[in-house]
Amino acid sequence: LLVGDFASRPMAAEFFPDLAASWILENFEEATTMWNFGKDITADEIRDICEYWKNKSNKDLYDLHVGEKETAEANEYGEKGSWIFATVTENQTGKGWNIPDFNRAITLGFKGLIAQIDNELEQVRILDTQSLKKHDFLIALKTTLEAGIVFAHRYAKLALELAETAHEKRKEELLQIAEICNHIPENPARTFHEAVQCMHLCHIMAFWDTLFTGLSFGRVDQFLYPYYKRDIETGLIDRNFATEIIECFRVKQSSKRNFFNAVIRKALTGETHMHNCTLGGITTDGKDAVNELSFVWLDAAERTMVPHPTLSIRWHEKLNFDFAMRAIEVCKKGLGFPAWFADTPAIEYLLSQGATLEEARNWAVGGCVLHTIVGKTPSTIPTVINIGKIFEITLNNGRDPLRQGKLIGLQTGELSDFKCYEDFMDAFKKQLKYFINIATNHSNKVRVIRSINYPELFISALFDDCIKKGDSIIGSGGRYQFNAQYALTGGVVDAANSLAALKKCVFEDKTISPDLLMKALSANFEGYEDVHKILLAAPKYGNDDDYVDEIVAEIYNFLCNTLKDIDGAFGSKYVESPHSLSWHGSMGNSVGALPSGRKAHTALADGALSPCQGTDKSGPSAVINSAGKVDQVPIFGTLLNMKILPSSLKTPEDSMKLLSLIRTYFST
Repeated sequence: LLVGDFASRPMAAEFFPDLAASWILENFEEATTMWNFGKDITADEIRDICEYWKNKSNKDLYDLHVGEKETAEANEYGEKGSWIFATVTENQTGKGWNIPDFNRAITLGFKGLIAQIDNELEQVRILDTQSLKKHDFLIALKTTLEAGIVFAHRYAKLALELAETAHEKRKEELLQIAEICNHIPENPARTFHEAVQCMHLCHIMAFWDTLFTGLSFGRVDQFLYPYYKRDIETGLIDRNFATEIIECFRVKQSSKRNFFNAVIRKALTGETHMHNCTLGGITTDGKDAVNELSFVWLDAAERTMVPHPTLSIRWHEKLNFDFAMRAIEVCKKGLGFPAWFADTPAIEYLLSQGATLEEARNWAVGGCVLHTIVGKTPSTIPTVINIGKIFEITLNNGRDPLRQGKLIGLQTGELSDFKCYEDFMDAFKKQLKYFINIATNHSNKVRVIRSINYPELFISALFDDCIKKGDSIIGSGGRYQFNAQYALTGGVVDAANSLAALKKCVFEDKTISPDLLMKALSANFEGYEDVHKILLAAPKYGNDDDYVDEIVAEIYNFLCNTLKDIDGAFGSKYVESPHSLSWHGSMGNSVGALPSGRKAHTALADGALSPCQGTDKSGPSAVINSAGKVDQVPIFGTLLNMKILPSSLKTPEDSMKLLSLIRTYFST
């Protein structure tokens, strides 16, 4: 019932030589044998295309801009070196983690957007390089939208051809598809079916333009609801048909592949798309926003049991109870969603950044956990920082013990030099600040150079002010610049547990000497099992223990206060956003044994506020009490993952307990 795939056939990969041709050529055998590019292209053709883009792709042009010395330094700090902050993924993946206003395409159609561009072009007088850049941007954007119309018409033509030989029921469906694709996205959608089809085609076009990751859909139960309600009331569709349309949408979205190299695949495992659909929340006047379509999205997710797109619930105290319980039932299916988000701190955060109350109340989840203003805030450039590694480097006086003691950080002193815990904490903060400055400087260059060489054309038409300003959303085009650049930190909880162990075992109780600890860590605790046992018994985050929970809060406060003073590109400021995705596995692989008792090369704690694996011994209530001690309002998206045994969620009473747990956490 819906058309549009991300490649020439379902589950095939689309490759992007204009983004990073060099890595495809460097890993050509893997790239052409592991990935299914479909039947319409050969390995030789792929090589020829990549050879053409060599020294023209975004990654190659970045290297030329910064020079060999800085490129080599980036490799030393990045995933190929000590893995202090990500550098490979910065230039070799698409960005996104934001939310275009798909409703703009649905209500205006591409013709309406092109009319806005034409109107702006009439006002442009080419008097300098800036006005020339604006002119060229608008022409390119118009061309992209015109191509989108042709793209949809091709589906209409194909549907008509297939209808000639189809059986009666399928013929009727194909003729309807042809009618829809001849109308949208060129013109405004008239029906619920057309609105969903338009949204899906726009998402594909955005992906083809710039290999987006985390490009989310926004409040789908809100902007699609008028179409749903009208079609239901007129008898054009019923609820079952609407559910089937959403099911088709989910299946189509799940056919996308992420074309990543080996380094990126280790960091972003599972080919997660992070395309989010937000449900629930409040209206702009503060009332509960749940409607019948909110339930339809849950029904479709349960019936298809496919992983994409993710569903997220905006929780507030007035949330429809039946809807909340229905969402709990979907959670119990084991899909890993819906995710739950607290409305109040998200709204408070956005207000603190300069959003209006109406905008803040209309927020949606961008990517996996980012509270985002639809169609107004830019694509993000995450600066991925390995806090666990920085702690290890501090512990080793600026050296990386996993790289033959290579000096890579500040020499703040050997562990035996520190007279007290507070002195070591100060050294750790100095090291954090040192690497944060290097990492953010790198990310600023990535964003500026990308805005020139790899601008996000298509979706810029779906963001406020890009047409008026004549610049893309990855550049200066968006209405707001807050949240454009952030530190995605991993390993904060591991560092806090390690600091608690140092404080308790080395500085206070003195049960382990500094020299003995360093020897035990170097040996990965082999032969030092007694030391390991003492360290494992030290206080651990997630057990409602102020001793260590306050250290977690202190680190996050330090990160927030440090980052807010750092300038990002195009007038932005950095914010803390510790959601980790699946980075914790890749990060942990480059971190040796830690004083927390964690062994070398094992995963760091996932999320932002999840306990380290196996260290929360006091139940889920203790975990949320620990997490509640961190001030989360200044943080741009936090994540607490919690797994609960299915045997604990068998009855309606069990479901009520889970809902109560969520409510309690959001009220702390």
